Amino acid sequence: MENKIVLIADDFSIIRRIIRDKLEPHGFTTFSAENAEQIVDTIEKNDIDIVLLNPNILMPNGKSCVKAIRSMS
Repeated sequence: MENKIVLIADDFSIIRRIIRDKLEPHGFTTFSAENAEQIVDTIEKNDIDIVLLNPNILMPNGKSCVKAIRSMS
């Protein structure tokens, strides 16, 4: 399997760490973000293949963050 890059977006660090610890041994490269600003910034600066996003994330909220991601080219 080709190495995929995953963005783990959750406002709880323990959740991000658990997911990262499950993915990295299987060859995934991971980035973490805890708020909408970090999510958008990470996507703009990296070639992300998969975004695992908690839709209940704060700052401002997950649903508006999804809209911002979808509007990106």
